Amino acid sequence: MKKNKIKVLVSAAGAPGCSTLIKQLQSIQEREVDVVAIDSDPEPIGRFLTKSFHQVPLASSEDYISVVKDIISRENIDVFYTVSSAEILKVAENKELLEQTGCKVLASPPEVIKTAENKHTLYKVLSEQTSVPVPKFFQPHSLEEFVERALELGY
Repeated sequence: MKKNKIKVLVSAAGAPGCSTLIKQLQSIQEREVDVVAIDSDPEPIGRFLTKSFHQVPLASSEDYISVVKDIISRENIDVFYTVSSAEILKVAENKELLEQTGCKVLASPPEVIKTAENKHTLYKVLSEQTSVPVPKFFQPHSLEEFVERALELGY
């Protein structure tokens, strides 16, 4: 017996890999998954793979969150899956607001995203707080220091 149908909103419907994500969500056998796509481009590939598509402003736009929240409400979205790194921080910073609609937003806390997006910070956290091996790394503050560190690394 199949579980209840769910609606998943995927962002960046034209991003590399998004078409595969949409197809994989639609192929789930456990339950029916209705995928709704959004993108700032009017004709991303995801538009043609889903029954419902909405063009949205760029994530850098002031009204991005309000437009997405409106779509979540109108489409009765159960889960919001943010595909683009250009959107994830803004979505994470507004997770509570978006979840007021009853939708589950798949986003880590903003501090975690900021750490993961900065390789130096990420390597520092991994080397100091975990046993995960990391390569030798530096954060040069001048061209001279960059050249010196590159030579030190064997370049």
